[in-house]
Amino acid sequence: MKKLILTLLSAATLLQLHADENPQPAPTKFWGDSNAYLQRQANVMFDLVDRQLDAVQPSAGADPTRLMTLANLDMLLHDTGNDNSPAALAFLNGRVEKTAARMNKPVQSGYELHKIYNAGFVARTPSASLAFDIVRGLCHDTPMIADTTIQKIADSCDAMFITHNHSDHGDPAVVEMFLQAGKPVIAVPEFMPDDNRLIHIRPAEGAHTDEPFVLPDGDSLRLMIFPGHQDDLMNNLYVITTPEGFTFANSGDQYQSGSEDMEWIPSITPLLPKVDIFMLNCWNTRIPAITAAFNPRYVVTAHENEMGHTIDHREAFWLTFQKFAPVSTPYVVMGWGECFVPEMTSSGK
Repeated sequence: MKKLILTLLSAATLLQLHADENPQPAPTKFWGDSNAYLQRQANVMFDLVDRQLDAVQPSAGADPTRLMTLANLDMLLHDTGNDNSPAALAFLNGRVEKTAARMNKPVQSGYELHKIYNAGFVARTPSASLAFDIVRGLCHDTPMIADTTIQKIADSCDAMFITHNHSDHGDPAVVEMFLQAGKPVIAVPEFMPDDNRLIHIRPAEGAHTDEPFVLPDGDSLRLMIFPGHQDDLMNNLYVITTPEGFTFANSGDQYQSGSEDMEWIPSITPLLPKVDIFMLNCWNTRIPAITAAFNPRYVVTAHENEMGHTIDHREAFWLTFQKFAPVSTPYVVMGWGECFVPEMTSSGK
């Protein structure tokens, strides 16, 4: 009963917010025109979700309002009638435009993490802006994020790290934006293997790299790479420390039907600096174990609602909340075009 009351109250809040700030024209009769009705409903619901994501920022745990908001987004994105619809594309591009605008402002202290789309993130500190797996996104082989919009994300970044050779993690058009600006792109050798402008790095099996990496502006990162896999595909696990001492780790699509990599991943814990944020694919089958291995301050989930997948593998936000509920590490579930800013202690951590 409490959950029902909370849901009704939250829904009422959403509707009142929409009514107060964006009054709609008088309702149109939709009798005999189901498609027009569903399109209008999608417009209204995408707008409500967008407003509520702005109103309630990402935080650790399962905030009830965010859970309801993201669950409503799940329903919209699991309705294939909305695939590449004007309402869906406007929502996605609008969300990315908002986070691009925020990225124009320098980070004064601490760090912030922007989720762009799917598993695409940008980690920002006062000295560095690091992109992971930024793509325009494909739905039925059609790019969803406009080139002009994703260009704004590339313009705000210093380097990009690509975990593996899948189109929802590496986009040659976005890579070209970085390279044309003289910004390094680090990737597995299987991604764009014949383009020597990329920096292809892959540690030997059973080994890892741990080297300084100098950005174009002269700032130096500590770059650790471990040789993970998505089944037989190379999947680099990146652990990157900025000059301020903040460390960001990214799992890409770490996954195996067996447990070969999980035989050695738990052993890396003593090798790592303290990880501030671990970006983890939400459909990983060993979530508690791999999270414990990286031992982060926060684990941030990735790969919900990849629109290139069929709806059974468009991983739902509500399902992510259920999967991560048993994890003892604080977890953060982010929608598209959102920014997570953690609370800092007096020491800056």
